[in-house]
Amino acid sequence: MARFCRSICPGSPLLVPNITRLGEGGTLADRVAEFVASTVRARSLSLVPIIAVGHADGANLAAELALSHGSLLAACILLQPDARFRTLHPGMLDGAHVLLGRLAGEEAVGAAGWHLYRALTDSGAEVICGRVLRHRRPGVREAAMARDFIAALFTLC
Repeated sequence: MARFCRSICPGSPLLVPNITRLGEGGTLADRVAEFVASTVRARSLSLVPIIAVGHADGANLAAELALSHGSLLAACILLQPDARFRTLHPGMLDGAHVLLGRLAGEEAVGAAGWHLYRALTDSGAEVICGRVLRHRRPGVREAAMARDFIAALFTLC
């Protein structure tokens, strides 16, 4: 995933948590949130917009992070998430932007992609949906979508 992130935003710093070293207690999203918050404090990165990027299970984790600790993030790029989510904190994501890359059929009511879209929008996020192909890892099309999304984010600021 780090290679994908470097391809969509060359030169930007990456914060890649080592999941196996995050300790215990709470959910994985809670532990990642603590890692991000402590790294931001330790490195004086408070002015750097944090964008969570994930594919498949990583997208599920990034979505959980956004829905439970949204104040840490400026945006999310979620490619092929497949878990069902519900709104935890209405308004938590006010002002956040999300690129949601769903598989064909995931926009149908009841599908996991539909549930995530609803949870994100009910939490206040601005969600842009795109259709992606099933891949073991993100490809050229997903990289182009993500680059366009990031470029649009920085023209909004």
